[in-house]
Amino acid sequence: MNIIWTDRADELKNEIADYILVNFGKTARKNFLTEVYETVLLLAKHPFMGKVEPFLEDRPQTYRSFVINHINKVVYRAEEDRIVVVAIWNCRRDPKTLVAQVDDLP
Repeated sequence: MNIIWTDRADELKNEIADYILVNFGKTARKNFLTEVYETVLLLAKHPFMGKVEPFLEDRPQTYRSFVINHINKVVYRAEEDRIVVVAIWNCRRDPKTLVAQVDDLP
């Protein structure tokens, strides 16, 4: 399966990585990015591994999520031949923000 990152998902990943760099250092940043990329590769092999995202259940497309590092989760859609990563989401944030970001997708 191909892996597609939306621009917003890529921005969110980089924002979190930058925050980790400033507050926890290079090694923590590298570990975070490694975990994100390894998780997305795993999801490409097993696209239905993530659970249906409860905050996005009312959408016409099915969004799934998979928690990484106890704080963040990868939010994605599994399509015929690809995984579309739509967000890297900090679980401590207001869920309404996640819903708004998905609503803004083309």
